[in-house]
Amino acid sequence: MKDVPREVFSGELDRKNASLKEAMKQLQIKKDKYTSPEIEIKSKLGDKSHYYKHFFQGATIVPRNIWFVKIEKLKRLGFDPKNPYVETDNKVESKRPWNKVKLSGRIESDFLYATMLSTDLVPFGHLRVRPVVLPVIMKSGKFHLFKDNKEPLRAGFNYIASYLSKAEEIWQKHATTKAKKLTVNQWVNYRNKITNQEPLRSYKVLYTASATYLAACIIDQTKNFEMEIDGSKLKLNAFVAESKTYYYETDSLDEANYLVAILNSTVVDQIIKPLQTRGLWGARDIHKRPLLLPILKFKRSCSNHKRITELGKMAQEKVEEEIPRLIKYRSIGKVRSEIRELLKDEIVEIDNLAVKIMFEKNSPSGLSQFIQAEA
Repeated sequence: MKDVPREVFSGELDRKNASLKEAMKQLQIKKDKYTSPEIEIKSKLGDKSHYYKHFFQGATIVPRNIWFVKIEKLKRLGFDPKNPYVETDNKVESKRPWNKVKLSGRIESDFLYATMLSTDLVPFGHLRVRPVVLPVIMKSGKFHLFKDNKEPLRAGFNYIASYLSKAEEIWQKHATTKAKKLTVNQWVNYRNKITNQEPLRSYKVLYTASATYLAACIIDQTKNFEMEIDGSKLKLNAFVAESKTYYYETDSLDEANYLVAILNSTVVDQIIKPLQTRGLWGARDIHKRPLLLPILKFKRSCSNHKRITELGKMAQEKVEEEIPRLIKYRSIGKVRSEIRELLKDEIVEIDNLAVKIMFEKNSPSGLSQFIQAEA
């Protein structure tokens, strides 16, 4: 994208909802040219990361009132870990008209998976995983989507077939005309964002798609995702990244720690700030902006890579110890700021290493000028 001519309006209005005629008397108009922040970053800091093409946005698990559930114990029958009773988790926000929808029933535990919203993610850790019902079954280490609700019936999964039939009825009632061209099963796997994920890869590096400050963590897929219900353990089948997060899959824990350390560095967060869209509460959308920076491919033989990996592991262990204390806070911003304060010494060293790793060919002074100019 080349420089684009633009007019910049600035000033302060005397009152809210002023007319255009009133506003134009109080605003100053300056003509200049707009340069894309992406172009500025490339010209000053180098090419985008090796990892740019390898991070993906998670699945759009909506309508949330259909898929996000809480697992309940029935008063008379108790809790059945093989066929648990689930109902809509009203604590997970859903947009209109879906916020009025409630769905419940027994399902086979084969269809319970773990996921995480961006508000569950903190630097170097996470507060919780959330159970979701999904119309997919694990086959040969892959996610297989049920094309219709007869398929689970033919496989002998009567409970999920009934649940999905009710979900489809709700979908047909409330979905837009355009959305109805797909079934509710197809919609939740839009662009194959569930079935493209690989549950047998050992680790997912996860970071927030939207937040004031970037936060990243590791999801260890080698461990079981379990919930305790009425004294019994319920295993969730696998982790599925949701659309409010971006993920990278790897079998190397060192590589995962390396990436999480860089993504949680203050320097990366500062550089992407001018690229983020802004809302009422400040900078918001992150998406793939961190990967516009020249984050190099992990090399175990590189001393800087090795050290930042060690720091990432140390930070993760510290955060894991603090989660039981921090989870009591209602504000995710408060939790994240407490963690950054806890890790301030590690972050200083991580920042220094991140600069060396990303900008080996660029002078640190040039980087400082860039951050200062764009802040």
